Amino acid sequence: MIRALDRHGRAGARRIASARAFTIVEMLTVVSILVILSVILLVALSGAIKSSGRSAVVQQLSRIGQGVEQFKSDLGYYPPLITTGESDGAIVTPELNPSEFNNANNVPNAYKNARYMSEFTLAAYLLGMGDFNGDDQETYDNPSTQAIERNDDDGVDGPGFRNPGPTRAWKAAANPAEHQPSGEGRVYGPYMETAGMDDFVQRDDSTGLYRFVDRWGNPIRYYLNIPARDANGAPSVALIPSELRSPESMESQITACAGGTHDLTLDRDLLNAPFVLLSAGDEARDRDALGNPIVPFGDVVTDDLNNRVELPCGPGTPFDPCALTASQQAQLTGYLKTNVRHIP
Repeated sequence: MIRALDRHGRAGARRIASARAFTIVEMLTVVSILVILSVILLVALSGAIKSSGRSAVVQQLSRIGQGVEQFKSDLGYYPPLITTGESDGAIVTPELNPSEFNNANNVPNAYKNARYMSEFTLAAYLLGMGDFNGDDQETYDNPSTQAIERNDDDGVDGPGFRNPGPTRAWKAAANPAEHQPSGEGRVYGPYMETAGMDDFVQRDDSTGLYRFVDRWGNPIRYYLNIPARDANGAPSVALIPSELRSPESMESQITACAGGTHDLTLDRDLLNAPFVLLSAGDEARDRDALGNPIVPFGDVVTDDLNNRVELPCGPGTPFDPCALTASQQAQLTGYLKTNVRHIP
């Protein structure tokens, strides 16, 4: 009887040990499954957040685009470019100087020098924000913290503006160097809702002008009069600034460098676009050899020594991705994949 109990006891112990071992294996299996599910969930969540961020920027660009179209409806022309590309750092537009405005050769050159884009136009012409006369005061400032000089910038206290006048830049037609906005007449804009705008408007201390930024803090660019036809009048996507191209179109052109075919139907919507809005998306900023930030729109790549290489744009200098190294081609297509465009 004792031997039988002992035999059953040992058998029971083995069953208990076996059950215990199975429980441990089962627990490890469950833990492994939970880890795998957690990784999948994190990847999916990260993708959802990124997709949500891009969707928010798409909506932001769409609202800005509607404001640009309303400006055109009110004043008869699209907001002109504001650039600071002059050697003296002065705030200029291609329309600012009558000789440029009236000279068919100079106006395209002015646009090309500005790369057909501006980061400052949108806030100036949709909200009426900026220190246009260089007195270190802006009509958008809070009156309780800084005095407002009425009519010295765009003719209106706070958001909105008076007609920019014949020079389209709140300047006197007879003397573009003199700042003379109108103090009378209709107030235009603002063409964007200003509530909560602080998160999307950023002041450039070096110029006193403002720029719109996306949710990642990158400036939103406004492109106007982008080149679309060659010297013979034929439409050419190759003349368009590289950063405005779609990754599919650029990859197709790069494939053609190695003897493949280039799908010429891609990016045809850019050929007739009256303007384009561009965000650099959520790509992290790179820096060149001097430590200067490179916002990765796709107009600048780096060489093997990490020096800046600005990509050319037309007219007269069609962009040729075949002239880039394989590393630079990869940089460019990577940047284009993060860009968010609005093409009306």
